[in-house]
Amino acid sequence: MILFLGRKIPNTLQKYMRDKNQHEQTRIAYTIPVIIKGKNLEERAYVEKTTAENVTRRGVFFCTNQPLTQGSQVRLYSCDDPTRSIAKVEVVWIRQEPTVGVGAKLVGRNDRWMKFLVQNSISVVEDEEVADLS
Repeated sequence: MILFLGRKIPNTLQKYMRDKNQHEQTRIAYTIPVIIKGKNLEERAYVEKTTAENVTRRGVFFCTNQPLTQGSQVRLYSCDDPTRSIAKVEVVWIRQEPTVGVGAKLVGRNDRWMKFLVQNSISVVEDEEVADLS
């Protein structure tokens, strides 16, 4: 059993202990809906509702249909409040297959990001606990 903040992590989550830079870091693979905003390769502003996956305290993979490059800056927003940024990230790598998306590292403080992750983790646990009772 894996605990996160004293709560049981749902079976749908996977735990990875090392990122590709070999720093000890817990990587949790689950999907969180987010809104991303930034400028794409053509310098056009965009807003896209997508999913964040493989989250850590300092980074995230998110799916996107936008043409982005390494170094692109993107802001992430909660779908519950698309007016307040929860993180600013910089694209580190781009994946074309099987799911198009980017790996990004957080730029600056991560307190809003961590609060968002905790709130969503607890929500997932509570949803699974209710399903288990059914």
